[in-house]
Amino acid sequence: MMKSVLLTAVILSFSVAANGAGIQLGPGRISACSKEESSNCPNSPLVKHYVDIGCHPIHDPQTCCLTGFDCSIFQELKEQNYLGCFYNGTKITESRGPIPTADPCQECECNAARSSPYSVSCVVYDCPLEMEGFEPGCIFKYEKGDCCAADKLCGELVTPKNEVAVTCTVNGQVYKEGEKISDFPSRPCRICNCSANFVDADSPSCYDLDCTVRDVGSVSRSCAPIYYGEDSCCPIEYHCPEGSGEKFSEFEKNPKQCIFGDVHSPIGSVLPTGKPCMTCSCRVPPLFTCVKTPGCFD
Repeated sequence: MMKSVLLTAVILSFSVAANGAGIQLGPGRISACSKEESSNCPNSPLVKHYVDIGCHPIHDPQTCCLTGFDCSIFQELKEQNYLGCFYNGTKITESRGPIPTADPCQECECNAARSSPYSVSCVVYDCPLEMEGFEPGCIFKYEKGDCCAADKLCGELVTPKNEVAVTCTVNGQVYKEGEKISDFPSRPCRICNCSANFVDADSPSCYDLDCTVRDVGSVSRSCAPIYYGEDSCCPIEYHCPEGSGEKFSEFEKNPKQCIFGDVHSPIGSVLPTGKPCMTCSCRVPPLFTCVKTPGCFD
């Protein structure tokens, strides 16, 4: 099986799933707001970067809606000179130590450094069957916990005679047993395998994709994460202000404003970028969120 190098990161992600019912955090860190309490809140799917770096969600005490994130963890990271890799609340300092990611399509390890921030190096799998491409009348069959398809079934092999067909329906789309499901608009990091026990995105056959943060220093300088489209899971890069130093101390001073260098703006504000294919706005403080329009080129 072939592998291709992903990107280098300073920290790895916490597991997150954002849905219309609020924010669910990884093991041992569940949002204080229940699904019922936050059922009328707007979706906030583009928040993976916050959870990746250990920020804590802030909810309105009256509506229970997400209003921002507490990123005071930057103070701790600064005091430790950004040394250490973080994953699911655990600090990893072992040189070349493996990191148990939830994403079966990547393997990561913590790389120690004496005088510079630690980094997380990851490799992602290239799957031979998927690289052959899709054929009409065929499906890729996946097993739970596997990255690559275990088989490609076509024709009568999809549902053998004398067997009851197992199907899963999500947003009007019908999937056959073993197919991968990723059509959860309000939970873009969620992946499920169609199986007999599949009910919804919280079924046992589902898991969250992991993201890697390219550089925790970029976030501490108030750089804005860039997502490719509104329904993407992980930031693809960061949009940074020129000549900006660390701004983590200001995150606490203005919890209801987004920061970009010396710019402090309330929720709903638009940040000029000069790039027609990218819009940046203050959605969930303290960082601006940028979105690139798919298929558009500057």
